[in-house]
Order: sequence, then C-alpha cells, then structure tokens
Amino acid sequence: MNKKMKKLLITLFLCLALFACSNTNSTNEKTQLNEIEISSYPVDMSGYKGISSTRHNFKGISPSEIIRIIEEKGSAIIYMGFDGCHVCQEAAKYINEVAEELEVTVYYLNCADPKYPLSGKIYNQLMEKLDPILDTNKAGQKTIFTPHVFTIENGELKNGHISVVDSWEDGRPSEDSVNELKAIYKDLMANFVK
Repeated sequence: MNKKMKKLLITLFLCLALFACSNTNSTNEKTQLNEIEISSYPVDMSGYKGISSTRHNFKGISPSEIIRIIEEKGSAIIYMGFDGCHVCQEAAKYINEVAEELEVTVYYLNCADPKYPLSGKIYNQLMEKLDPILDTNKAGQKTIFTPHVFTIENGELKNGHISVVDSWEDGRPSEDSVNELKAIYKDLMANFVK
C-alpha cells in the first residue's frame, strides 16, 4: 500500500471516528426535567417481599397528584401496583433495587389503597390522563394493569413497562430474567439520575 493510500485510509478512519463520537453524544443527551413540588407521603412497603418497611426509595402518591403532575408539566417516576398482586410482589423488589442504585425516588400509587380508591370521578380522570400508556383488556377496554412503572417527563407520559419479562418464572426467575428486568427499569429511570 502506498503512502497516499495510507493517508487516505487514516483520514477516512478519523472522520468515521469523529462522526461516531458526535452521534453518540447527540443521542445520549439527557432531557432537562421540570421538577415541581410533589405531594407525597411516607409509605410502608412491608407487605412486599424483599423490601424494608421504611428503608426504600418509594413515596406514596394519590391518583389526583399524578393528574396534577401531568397537568403542571412536572416530572416523576411512577409505580402502580399493590402488595396483593403476585407479579407486583416479584417486581417491586427490583424496582426498589434500581431506584436505590440510581438514587432516585419512585412514587407509588397503591391501586388497592382504601384511602385513595380508584373509583368514580378520580378514576375516570386518571384513566383519561393515562390513556396513551394503558393496555387493553380482553374486552378491548383500556385498563390499569399492575405492576406498571412509567415516567412523566415535563408533563408527557414517557417510557413504561407492565409486568415482568417474557422469560420470567414466577417465584424463581433466572438471573438473566432479573437482569433483563432491571435493565428495563434502569432505562426508564435514567433521565431522573442527578
């Protein structure tokens, strides 16, 4: 290979390397989040396996507060579930592990909390706001399935994940299944890391 050809190849390689770096930086830009004050309350998570009753990264939230976050163009990570849901029992532990690792707060809507019942007018309002990220049931109606983790970024409903992963085995998920689920949660929560 002659000197001209070597120079040309080196120049081409450098151009490709610069292009790759500039593309990586532009796609990894973090969204600037609008942080509003969120009304929450301490929540006892002792009904969940593998989560301490008080040492966790969850804060309780009401349905009306989720609506307010959306309307006021705020930002939050939301987990909808309840401790009587066997899949929630398995997922919540890993939601919390990822939240602790990333040092973020997850706002927990307890779908079975009698203090904030999901019924009547507030239920209809919440369903209307969450419509873009809800799945349909067998009857073709939009519904809240649990566990559901999603984000609100500047008032917009963003990423969401319902249930666990396809390879999950109830009560004894493989390490690969756990890692796959945790990777999904990390991706969901990434914009909230400070």
